[in-house]
Amino acid sequence: MLTTTIAVSIRYGNYKQTCLERVEEVKVLIRHYMSAFKQEFDFNKNVVVHFRPIKGSTLGRAFDSKNLIEIDPRYSYKNIIETIAHELVHSEQYKQGRLKHKPGNVSLWNNRLVSRGTTYKQYLALPWEVEARKRAAEFLTKHFTHAYLDIK
Repeated sequence: MLTTTIAVSIRYGNYKQTCLERVEEVKVLIRHYMSAFKQEFDFNKNVVVHFRPIKGSTLGRAFDSKNLIEIDPRYSYKNIIETIAHELVHSEQYKQGRLKHKPGNVSLWNNRLVSRGTTYKQYLALPWEVEARKRAAEFLTKHFTHAYLDIK
């Protein structure tokens, strides 16, 4: 089971009060998709999903050393589920030892050093990001039901 937490000290205004209801809705979504997440991804079962606003256009991120996924709940349900799936792919990559971030601008991908680059285009081409985007999209196609679809 994924544990969920919500940020309580945020610089982006009254985040906790305005997003608390939204986070509760997303928790229901996570429970709804939990068996599909477990079926599709080999992630650590003690991963924590932490809800907080994230600057810029980033919808989520995974931290290998903390067993933590951060998700910005201000996006559509479809984006949130896709982002959780994307980050669970990274959690799987960390658990299986296929992805290890090193100090500096390099990562170890399948026992090969890979420069993380400095541009968005380079980021998109990173092999672990290509895999995460592909598998998250496949997850949506296979499991996402339009009953939860909201358009922002």
